[in-house]
Amino acid sequence: MSASNLKEMWTHPSCLFVVLAFYLAIQCAVVTSESPLDEKGIVVTYNITRDAVLACTVKNLGGRRIIWKRISDPYPISVGGSKFHPNKKYRVISRGETCTLIIRRLNLADAGEYVCEASGGAGPSETVVLNSKPGSKATHFLETKREMVAALGETVLLPCEVENIKTGMVMWKNDKQEILSIRKKELLGDRRFRVKHDTRVQWSMQIKDLRESDFGSYTCMVNTNPVITRTVHLKNSEPARFSPVLMEDTSFKRRLEVELGETVTLTCNFNAYPPAEVKWYKRRTDANGKMSKISEFHFKLCSKIAVSS
Repeated sequence: MSASNLKEMWTHPSCLFVVLAFYLAIQCAVVTSESPLDEKGIVVTYNITRDAVLACTVKNLGGRRIIWKRISDPYPISVGGSKFHPNKKYRVISRGETCTLIIRRLNLADAGEYVCEASGGAGPSETVVLNSKPGSKATHFLETKREMVAALGETVLLPCEVENIKTGMVMWKNDKQEILSIRKKELLGDRRFRVKHDTRVQWSMQIKDLRESDFGSYTCMVNTNPVITRTVHLKNSEPARFSPVLMEDTSFKRRLEVELGETVTLTCNFNAYPPAEVKWYKRRTDANGKMSKISEFHFKLCSKIAVSS
């Protein structure tokens, strides 16, 4: 499902949407998102030794469970009110439609991306990014765009900048869990993908001649202990593609009866992107009752086509 379709889904009153609120215990400042979330991510800069409290509320949760996970880990932190991760610094509280993740006594190793999502595979999700204070000597990501928008055929640069990388290695992977690169070596076998390392901190991924299959999420990872990650969402600037869909509204009629000499309008309503070619055929019945095409008309789209004769 594309991001634009997800956005439409979340705005529908009968579907799920996530409201994510979190605060740092030292400041007690609350940040909330009341509008439908679009995977842009929320960034927090924290103070070491304090607790982080991340509360995730999923409206209309029903029988689903709220899942908390860290992108760099292969398994979730919690499912519903059950903590799965063995690390004792995590605590989970589940009440109704809200599941709260508490990370005790933050340290540099806690920097990273934490995802709250509804179970079921197609539910909404949101990402919280915990950053360390500027000036840290630990390996960390510099702040860059987390959402890039481009059109088919264009070239896009997915930013990833790493400070104090030392002897660490940078790896890129996509949302299909395919490894795209390690250091500056491309591994996908697709020459459209290239690691840009023009400065000391830059480890960005360039993608040329964008295809429909390229849109999605890409994660830049550094093999620190624990691994740190930075996810960039690549979205299509054009409307979502879909095949022509016939709209049988009140104006749609399969059969019309008119008198000779009258003017008749034949109407065909449909939606499609990109614009589709429409063909109208005029047919007649031969002596054996068989339909045969005798003429053809070509049109370039649109949502309504009217032919008068």
